[in-house]
Amino acid sequence: MKRLVLALPLLACAHSPESPCPADLELHRRAVVVDTHSDVTQAITYEGYDFAQRHDFLHEDLPRAREGGLDAEFFSIWINPETIKAESWYAESLHQVDAVQAMARKNAPAVALARTAAEVRANAGRGVFSVLLGLEGGHSLLPGTEEEQIEHLRRFGQLGVRYMTLTWSISNPIGGSSSDAGERVGLTPFGRRVLEEMDRLGIVVDLSHGSDPLFWDAIRAVKKPVIASHSSVRALANVPRNMTDSMIKAVGANGGAVCVNFFSGFLDQAHYQAILQYLPQMKTMTVDQSQRFLRGKSLPPVSLARIADHIDHIVKVAGPTTPASAATSTAFPPFPPAWKTRRNCRGSPPSCGGAATRRISSRRFSAATCCVCWRRTSAVRPRCLTRAPSAARAARSPTSGRRSGRGSGRPRGATRRTAPGPCAPAL
Repeated sequence: MKRLVLALPLLACAHSPESPCPADLELHRRAVVVDTHSDVTQAITYEGYDFAQRHDFLHEDLPRAREGGLDAEFFSIWINPETIKAESWYAESLHQVDAVQAMARKNAPAVALARTAAEVRANAGRGVFSVLLGLEGGHSLLPGTEEEQIEHLRRFGQLGVRYMTLTWSISNPIGGSSSDAGERVGLTPFGRRVLEEMDRLGIVVDLSHGSDPLFWDAIRAVKKPVIASHSSVRALANVPRNMTDSMIKAVGANGGAVCVNFFSGFLDQAHYQAILQYLPQMKTMTVDQSQRFLRGKSLPPVSLARIADHIDHIVKVAGPTTPASAATSTAFPPFPPAWKTRRNCRGSPPSCGGAATRRISSRRFSAATCCVCWRRTSAVRPRCLTRAPSAARAARSPTSGRRSGRGSGRPRGATRRTAPGPCAPAL
């Protein structure tokens, strides 16, 4: 089966941490790099954010993605229940899908929609940035009866949605969230119907945001591998959104993918506690407003090495092919400091090729990457690919979308694995 690489944005170089080695650069050029969670969707939909132009706010745009070597992005379709009335959740979700698709059409041929790994791979081979869709929260299926919600799910599948986070920070008819009273609620009977339909449609089950009971019910109920698209390690930052060691092991046994979130509050407990006091004020803010608001607050610093700690921990718990890293555009701006200075980090956070990457490279992580195997008629099946040489991220030339020497086959030194692997998303 063909495989699609979701490469770590910070694979280690065995040489000096100050510069990538030639083998690393070649590996980066050959990889198809995909980020699985970007929250710029709402800015595109409601604020006129021009994805094709470089910006000095938010965390992603096409020029920075190009420079960082990012080939494809999952744009998160997310409804804020604080600002959008419940009767409009499904309709507004469709509106966001339409906006992302319109953005892709507007920026053709540099950007193109993709539904399969083959399309992403073909786009990358000709220097075209792939746009994919992820649905963040089953509340987007509402309003409606159970049958109507199933029909809504089918419609999202027809439109190209390729994963759905079962819950966001609010519980829904599928099951409980980790962030409200539903934290004690598991998978409902209707939720089991949803999982069966997702399996039939080829939509990946994403367990980030879910309650602990929902996680365990779902991991036992699914027939194919899952992802935790943007959750870090609870043993290092005791946040409900993060994963316990047992969860990490369970995703590994399932053949799925565990993804490390770069948001400082999910990396460090003190930072998370400090930010809690501001959450009520931020409920109705846009992504950009939230970022600007928090930049003016005095919050405990979190070093870039903390990301490495989370990756290290996942490696110890579930093996070297397990951790992923993600730093996509998020509603919560505090990333470790190296992301903030352009001179220290070329490109957007998910695909840095500068000093930030090299600092993590010095930790000498194995070059584990995650693959997602796509079938046109069955669910996406995460599997892993381990590369022989370690690798540091390197910036692609900003003047060209193509990478020299890219082949269509698996990179030299790669071997197939069935253990869990890394992905690349955020908050």
